[in-house]
Amino acid sequence: MTVLTRLALRQIRAARGRFLLTVLGALLSAALLTAVLVGCHSVLRSLYAAVEAQNGAYHWCTQNLPAETAAGLLADAGLQCTGAVSCENPLVTAGGAQLPLVRAAGRQLEMQNTRVVAGQLPGPGQALIPAALAEAANLAPGDTLAYTGPDGTHAVPVSGVYGQSCLLAALPAQAAGAAPVYLQLDAAALPAGVEFTVYAAAQPLQRRAAGTAFFRAADAAAARL
Repeated sequence: MTVLTRLALRQIRAARGRFLLTVLGALLSAALLTAVLVGCHSVLRSLYAAVEAQNGAYHWCTQNLPAETAAGLLADAGLQCTGAVSCENPLVTAGGAQLPLVRAAGRQLEMQNTRVVAGQLPGPGQALIPAALAEAANLAPGDTLAYTGPDGTHAVPVSGVYGQSCLLAALPAQAAGAAPVYLQLDAAALPAGVEFTVYAAAQPLQRRAAGTAFFRAADAAAARL
């Protein structure tokens, strides 16, 4: 036992109350610091969750891209999870109502938190319809949706029915409040003459290596535009 240890033990025995109070203060300080750090983390996570619920689970986007450029970004494996949505949302007539037709490609509907309540997310050439249209037109997954737009009448298979989606905010002013029909396009063959907004997401970004690789790919993609 060293001299310092013996001296410390002597001081503790001489002032037991002060020693216990010091230990208690240290424990309380550690507990308060832990509570503050946990509280800050919880607040940040709640803010992240709120933004994701309102805007979608994407981290990067670029707008008004030609179809060829959008298709090239969708094929970029470095962006991990990519999707595109047409900047033009023409009004179409379906089920006796006028609805916007949103052209989507890639994993756009997943990144925009589209909640499917029946069936599944659409494949190329398939449509995802809102619950209101499914009820009004008596449509279910596997049925055929007929709609009339500026370029004529079309018929596409219905893959599923959705209840809500962050893309509801991207509507033309004359159709505000109307849930759109989502038409899934072939990501490798987007229609020429239509501009697209391309989104990219890295899920998850909790790991530093994944986030670094994703944002490096995003910077490289942005530099090519």
